[in-house]
Amino acid sequence: MNGKTISKTVKNPKSFGIHGLWPSNSEQTSKEPFPKDGFKSLCPQTLQMEIPIYWPNMIEDNNAKLWSIEWNKHGRCSGFDICTYFWNTLGLFKTLRAINLVGKPVVVGNSYDLSTLSAAFKETLGGGKNDILIRCAKIGEKYYLWEVHVYLDAKLTRVQPPEVARVILDKTQVTPCHASAHGSPPTRFYPRRGGEPRAMYRLLIAATITISHIKRD
Repeated sequence: MNGKTISKTVKNPKSFGIHGLWPSNSEQTSKEPFPKDGFKSLCPQTLQMEIPIYWPNMIEDNNAKLWSIEWNKHGRCSGFDICTYFWNTLGLFKTLRAINLVGKPVVVGNSYDLSTLSAAFKETLGGGKNDILIRCAKIGEKYYLWEVHVYLDAKLTRVQPPEVARVILDKTQVTPCHASAHGSPPTRFYPRRGGEPRAMYRLLIAATITISHIKRD
């Protein structure tokens, strides 16, 4: 966690959690504010029970603060209402079996070549295609796993990453995180090609702890 103590809200610290579902669209489709009482007045009880497990605030002991940021910054541009946005994100995370990213052959605390780590994650997430992006944080002279990004089209079906992501994965090997814990590339990351960017989403799966030191291949 880049030198920070993991939040007490994290139920399963030796695993992965959700960072967010980020649309390529940067225009707001909803003006609905995040409710002051969380989801109690709007969303089904099942969502209220599951979201703290899979989508905890990993840095602060305040889950609602993270959910509010994700909704206000990204969910409002997603085309979904507030309950559907969070419900769809939870469903994607569980469908991809992202909770199983830690375990054989990836062991907490070990060091891995990026190609080995990438292959293991692709197998777990399904498909075996080059449709994930691994982001890393540089701490000192070493790179540590930070997030795994999965890309989806407007129907939330898996797709290849945009060209910029493939370049990062294939050539740069590792991409240091921004100085801010919430830093990231611009939301509208898909290049224009004769029109509006393709509608798509990016699911950010975050490491709740430092999983491994990553070595350049």
